[in-house]
This record gives sequence, structure tokens and C-alpha cells, in this order.
Amino acid sequence: MKLHLLKGRRAYGYVQFGSIWERGKVRGGRFRLHGAQGREVPVQSRITAFWPDGSVKWAAHTADSRLMGEEAELSWEDSCGGDALDKEALKQESLRETLCTEGLDGWRFSSGAMTLFVPRQGKELFRDLTIGGELRAADACLKAILERRGGTEGSYVRMEWPGVSMIQEAVLEDAGPLMWSFCFRGTHVFQGIKDFGMKDFMERGSFPETSKEAIPFILRMKLYRDTTRIDMQHTFLYDGDETVDFLKGVGIEVRCPLKGDSFDRHVRFGTDYGSFHEASSLMLVWDHKHPGEIYDAQIKGSSLAEGCGLSEETAARLKGIAADSPIWDRYRLTQDSDMHFFIQKKTAHENCCFLNALHGAHAKGTMAFGGVGGSVLIGLRDFWQKYPSGLEVEGLSKDTAKATVWIYSPAAQAYDFRHYDTRGYAETCYEGFSDCGATPYGVANTNDCSIEFRQELIPEEDRLQGFGDSVSRPPLYFGDPEYYHSHRAFGFWSLPSRESETLCWLEDQLDKAVEFYQREVENRHWYGLYDYGDIMHTYDAFRHVWRYDIGGYAWQNTELMPTMWLWLAFLRTGREDILTLAEAMTRHASDIDTYHLGRLKGLGTRHGIRHWGCPCKEIRIGMAGHYRYHYYLLCDRRMEDVFEDGRDADFALVAMDPLRYVYPEKEDGFPTHARSGPDWSAMVSNWMTHYERTLDESYLSKIRVGMEDIKAAPLGLVSGPDFAYDPRTGHLGYMGESATGGIHLQVALGGPQVWMELADLLEDQEWKAQIAEYGRFYYRALCQGDMPCQGDALADQQQKAKPFLYPIMASAMAAYGAWFFSDEALAKKTVQVLLRAMITGRDCAGFAPVYSSGCGNLRELPEIRWISTNFAAQWCLNVIVAPDFVRDFIPETLEEVFHMLEEFPEEGMFRNC
Repeated sequence: MKLHLLKGRRAYGYVQFGSIWERGKVRGGRFRLHGAQGREVPVQSRITAFWPDGSVKWAAHTADSRLMGEEAELSWEDSCGGDALDKEALKQESLRETLCTEGLDGWRFSSGAMTLFVPRQGKELFRDLTIGGELRAADACLKAILERRGGTEGSYVRMEWPGVSMIQEAVLEDAGPLMWSFCFRGTHVFQGIKDFGMKDFMERGSFPETSKEAIPFILRMKLYRDTTRIDMQHTFLYDGDETVDFLKGVGIEVRCPLKGDSFDRHVRFGTDYGSFHEASSLMLVWDHKHPGEIYDAQIKGSSLAEGCGLSEETAARLKGIAADSPIWDRYRLTQDSDMHFFIQKKTAHENCCFLNALHGAHAKGTMAFGGVGGSVLIGLRDFWQKYPSGLEVEGLSKDTAKATVWIYSPAAQAYDFRHYDTRGYAETCYEGFSDCGATPYGVANTNDCSIEFRQELIPEEDRLQGFGDSVSRPPLYFGDPEYYHSHRAFGFWSLPSRESETLCWLEDQLDKAVEFYQREVENRHWYGLYDYGDIMHTYDAFRHVWRYDIGGYAWQNTELMPTMWLWLAFLRTGREDILTLAEAMTRHASDIDTYHLGRLKGLGTRHGIRHWGCPCKEIRIGMAGHYRYHYYLLCDRRMEDVFEDGRDADFALVAMDPLRYVYPEKEDGFPTHARSGPDWSAMVSNWMTHYERTLDESYLSKIRVGMEDIKAAPLGLVSGPDFAYDPRTGHLGYMGESATGGIHLQVALGGPQVWMELADLLEDQEWKAQIAEYGRFYYRALCQGDMPCQGDALADQQQKAKPFLYPIMASAMAAYGAWFFSDEALAKKTVQVLLRAMITGRDCAGFAPVYSSGCGNLRELPEIRWISTNFAAQWCLNVIVAPDFVRDFIPETLEEVFHMLEEFPEEGMFRNC
């Protein structure tokens, strides 16, 4: 497998990347990696998915990107007994042996770069980090702050209570020899948290005190061979009562000893342009009117005590001036919106104010501080995009400084998880049901940060910038689109082609759709800790805004598969900008739109005003099919947690029946209901992912049970799609012909992609025929009945009972059917549907925006006034998939397209989905 560094990224430190292999090719042996000049590169590997025959399907690898270079090649050698590391390559690099020894109370990690201790329990993630025998970090822990509110008329109190991490479990997930990954699970302990009201305060003079365990966390910490960098992935979950538990702060704290005089203690923040850099004691006071060499050297980051060759007299005078000058003990940078940050500083005296030092727009999310003993670099990814975030160092005037990465900064207003109303608006605002089912209990949030220790007093601006780039835009390696396509990675999809005018037009529309949403994220400010990564559902051309306040028309929450659209768009193009959208959406949806605790674990929330607001809690939002791309390509173990949360989510349907308002009574022997799509198809996605990761036959059996039940229905996959369901056995019970929510939901929520990949994985020809027949059946009405189907009499009855709406959503299935049956009429009809959806008459402007003046927040506001993300995601997804089957039936020229569409209706079609 040939690999290339993603365009726009730079090699910097260790990197993880995924690989896919042909069925039956990779079994025993080892992986070998070669860099651009053919030089052997050490590689650490683990298997992430298997083919049913036990051979390797996907694997995850760790290697040094600096050795890999711009291009590399990964191969498999089956003659070496399963050792996944080239020991000879390590010897050639003359690397010092890295040891990670396990004891009863934790692990001692020791490399050529640093040593530290990782405890199993307690509050600390690590302690006693030394470099060259010098203590550089005393310990690190997690922090959280809850805000409680109370009061009576005329008096209102907000009080904060800090919590600190309590580790309940620590596991070594990856044990070298290049990367060691620890996974910590626990919660925060809040001592003296108070459930209060003003009445208590007035009567007692204080609030009743209790303790509380809240805000569970999962933290993964990666250590590497011969580097002083630590990478952390921090996930926290909300398990509070949203009416009283307001989130005031979440962060990671590291305590580091400092050496040297105050004028040799520095701090630097990455800013919009360059950096903000100061010393704790500024030697401008040396001579206010004529700052000279000393102040100049200090601002350049030189040590005044050790690097300037000062005479004893001058050095003594310097210390005296510093002692009689303000010592700035605490600096903090707060990104309080996606358009603004500020830097403040203060002295160590508690009852003194902060001074405003700088205001800007987009902070880089990087901070460095240090003294004579060396410096510490800290970076937080998506810093301004996921505001309110912060970086802070306190204790620059003391022997030990506390540095905090604030994932949610306490300098901002506390986060309010409450719903916008106390009831639902199903009839008027497209909300699922009229009851209020909003609950944030169990949603999560994941963020990546890095820490690096260096020897210099304070890193130069370029050094901090390079470090920041490695955090915000880390090096990533991928194969070529042709490689993924030839291996059918994630099923069927097409490669870009511009071989004709029409194919150029289709590719242009795909590009324009991506470009439009990229601009909308920026123009509409779709940023923030709980919003970044999502996009909105439907546009309001009258108000020139998206329908942010109209129920189910607000946030998309994965509806109609924008996740799959973006990931497949990336796979076929390799574009970094598309990857950025796909990564952010995956992180958001897998954490925030999906539940990870409680009775709703594994389910997700349908599209709505708040990401957890709609009362429809369904498997389809949390299904593995959204997130497998991220896991297999980027090797992100957080997705393993998500997969585990959803593996048995079908049991949650017993209490949260997706059809409970349509079928209030249970069928005999079946405790709940499920539609073959999107409910059962989402279950299959979860089970298929678990099966290929573990080869656990019980989940394969569950898949086969459902497949056989569907095959046995009168029209197979076309039947239903409403079924009774038993999560204990996986059986689906046929209930007749009814499609709650519309038959299009069977095909618009990832079902076709899941079923096609499943059919290939299991090599099930009968299931392939079921998919193909379904695609042909869906388009039967468009073909005025001239397309034969099995059981025509029943088919006629079925067609009347369930209108087959929005044919654009079934075009991938229809194209599959045309390919499977070699059906030219169906292929032509599929092409007509795809093109008619975007072309009216001779108007083929498609996703081209128009510009409105004097409205919204821009001088010239780009709009697609008819746009809905449902349509955009489904049209783009189907245009990416269908040509793999029907490319030969796409007309060469647009003139031929116009002629083809003359015979095809425009009404009842496609954009109002």
C-alpha cells in the first residue's frame, strides 16, 4: 500500500494511519514500512478489522513521520512469525531501549527522552516526570467546575464548586515499542458542593454542604519512544441535572517546577499574527526612557542571568530592580467566541485585578512558559472553533507553576444544558412528538491536546508555530483514492471523472456543495464546544437565516447522512478541506448527538433545535456507519468506545420503541418494534462493525437471523418496513405493509450503503438480489408499470399502500439494481432521476449561490435559497455512489441531458425533502 502525506500537512513526530488489505492476503507475519528513499522505517501495528476468513481487513500503524517523509510504502511479509515491528530497523536507528514496567500501583515509563510514573488510581494522570534527571513536571490531573444558581425575587446567587479527577480504572491499551497508550476512566469529585436556595442562606447563614461525583471522563494518554511529547485525548460526559448543574469549567492541569529569577521566567501565546510574549518581570523598568540591550535580550528570549555575560554588579542591580517591580504571576488566554480572544495577566495577590493585555480574533491554541530549567509547550486542537476555551499559567512567581488547558473556560458564562421550552411542537415545528424528550444526560465531548518539554528558556515564535500546527493540523497519511476504490473500502463509490461535459458538471456540483457548506460554517458561525462540526437542516430564504429556531429544521444531527457524503467525498479526492469537515462532524455526532450513559446509551437524538432536544431517540444517529471511516483511516480509539456503546443499543428500544406512538400495543413475543430501515439497518451497521473487529459470531448470527426474516417476508426487503422486533434473538416479525415516517427513510439513512457492504462482506448472492430488487421496485412507479417485478399483484398493492417518495434517495439502490440485473431501462431512469433533481428546463445552476445585499451579517450574503441539507447530502451521496454502476448511461453533453429530461416529470420531485 503506497502512502502519501496529506497535502497541506507537515511531518512532525509520530503519526497513526490505517491500511486496508485484500481478503485472504494478510495473515501471519509482519508489516514493513519504507520511507521515500526506500529506507526502512520502524512501525508499530495492530489489527482493527478482519475478513470473515480471519485475514486482516484493516490495520492501524504508528511510525515517525519525519522518517516516513512525503511518501512511504507499507507491505506485509508473511515469513516472520507475527512480529509487527522490524527489530533490525530499530537497531539501525541506534535507539535506546524504552521500558514500560508494570507494578501493583502503576507503570514506570522510561525512554531515552524522559521518565515518569503512571498510577492506576488516585487523581493523577502521571507524576514525577523527569528529563535528564531533572524534575520537569510534578504531576497532572483533570479539573471540572460546576455552577449552581439560586435565589428569591430580587436576590440571585451563582456559586462555583471545583472538582478534581478520581481515576477508577487505568489500562495500558498499546504497549510499544514506538507508542504507549494509557486509557483512564473515572469521574470528578466535587467536595462541598451545595444544593441551595436563598431561603437556606437566609435562615442558616450558609448553604448545606454535600459531596458529589459527577462529570465522568475517559482520557487517553500517549507516550512515544525518544520524544518529550505527550498527546492526550480528553472525553468528558455530562451526567448532571440540567436544571441545576451548569458547566463552568473543564480542563487539564499540569504542575511544573520553575527555576531562575522572575526576569528569566517567560510566557508566550500563539495569536492571530505571530505571538504574545512577555517575561514575568519586564526589564523595561531598567531604563524607561532608553530601553537597551538588556530589555532587548529579554524580549528575544535570552536568559539575562546566564546568557548575557553580565558583570556581578549589573547582575546584582538586575535582581534588585526585579524585586522592586511588579511580578506578573498569572497569565490567561480566553477564546470567548469564534471571533474574539483576550489575554489577561495579574500579580499573585488574590485581591487584585486582571489587566487586559491583548485582544484578537483567532488564537492558535498554543502556550509556552518556562525558566532557566527549560520550557513547556501546550496546545489544544480546534481551540477557537470549540470556544469558550482557554490556556492559563499561574505561579510564575513561585517554585511551581500550574498550567491549565481549559476545554471549557471558567472565564466564560457557564454552559446551560436546559431545553428551550417545556413541551414539544410536533404538529407545527416538525418535532418528533409533542412531549418534551430533551435530555443531555449521557452526551459527551472529546478534545485533543498535547504537551511538549523543551530545554530552551522559552521557544521561539517559529518553534511554537510548528508545534501548534502539529496539534491543530497533525501529519496524516493516506493511500490514493484508486487504492481505496479497488479494495471497495466502505463499499461502493465512484472515482472522479471529467471525461465528458456532463461528468464535469456533476463533479463541479459536488465541489460547489462542499464549498457552500464550508462557507456557511464560517458565515453562520457554526462554532462552539457543543455545536462545532454540525450543520443546519433547512434554509429560511425570507429571514435569510437557517431555521435555527424551528424544531426539526434546525441542527442536522446526521439526518440523511452528511457524514457518509463527506467521508466518501474525501476518499475519492483526498482533499484536506473536506477531511476537516468530515472529522469535525464525526467528532460532534459521535459524542454529542449520541448517548453514552444511562437508559438511552447507544441511541441518538433526531435533528432539532438542541442537539439532545428532540424526543425521538433512535439507533440511526449513533450507528457505527457514520464513524467507521474515522476509526479505520485515523485509528482513533475513541471510536471503539462509541462502537461499544452502540453494540447492544437495540435493547434500549424496549423502553424507547421508535414506533411507540403508532403501535402502542406490543406484538406477541416481540417486546418492541423496528423498521428494516433505518432501525434494523443501523443495528446491522453496529453488529457488522463489531463482528469485523472481533469475529464475534454471536453478532454475525444476529445479522443473519434478521436477514432471513426479511427474505421470508412477502416481498423481501421491499416488505414492511415496519416490523415487530425482539432484541434477545434478533428476530423481525412481519406485520404487514406500513411505512411509519415514509418509505424513503428505509433508504435515506445509510441503509443502502450498509446493505451493499454487508452483502460483499458475507458474499451473500441472495442478499445482493434483495438489494437489487428493492432498487428496481422503488422506481417501478417512475417507469409507469412497464418494469417487471416479482409478485406483480402484491407489488401493485404495496405501491398503493406506501408511496415511494423522493426517488433521488433510492438512486444508489436503483443503480445497484441496474448493474445487478444488467437492466438498461433502470440504468437510464436512475440517471434521469439524478439529473432531474438538479436541472429544471435548461437551468443547471445547481449549487451556485446568489448574493443578497444588506441582510444578515455580511455585506454580500451568499445564499442558496432553496437549500436543505437533506437534499444536498442525499444528492451528493447518491451522485458519488451511483456512477460506479451506471456511468456508461450518463449522456456526454448537457444538450443531450436536456433532451433526456424532456420526457421526465419535474413535479413532486426532489428538493423539498
